[in-house]
Amino acid sequence: MSLVAIQQLELDQVAGGLSKEKRSLREIQEEERERQQEVDFLAWWAAEEERVRVETGSASMGRGTKSSKRPKRQGPRPMVNHPDPEQEANFLAWWVAEEERVRLESEVTSIEETDLSKTSKMQRSRKKQDHPADEQGQASPKRGTRSPRKKS
Repeated sequence: MSLVAIQQLELDQVAGGLSKEKRSLREIQEEERERQQEVDFLAWWAAEEERVRVETGSASMGRGTKSSKRPKRQGPRPMVNHPDPEQEANFLAWWVAEEERVRLESEVTSIEETDLSKTSKMQRSRKKQDHPADEQGQASPKRGTRSPRKKS
């Protein structure tokens, strides 16, 4: 990055900092509304995760039998403030991308482990080629052992 580009970037940041202070009430309210929608969405998401966790937990415990510990709900189901569809779509897109990233990392790790095992096999194969006596069934001397002395 050139010196001129850095200076221009600094000037833009300074100019951006000054204009940030001069926001209109409408812009501030819009930002607050967006933040509130995000908070609502995260609360909804946490409630959904908890609901699914409870349902899967109870489903795996009884498989069709109702739990006697849980009281029967009376009346209509409470209303949940559902998130903005665009925010939900963005979150779901992020979630899918994150799962794909984790899958690819695991695949890369698996490939690296496979390559590592192939490399060690190749090294063992090279050692056998370097010591042909091993292949013919003749044992090569081991470390720390003495060869028997010939009697004269």
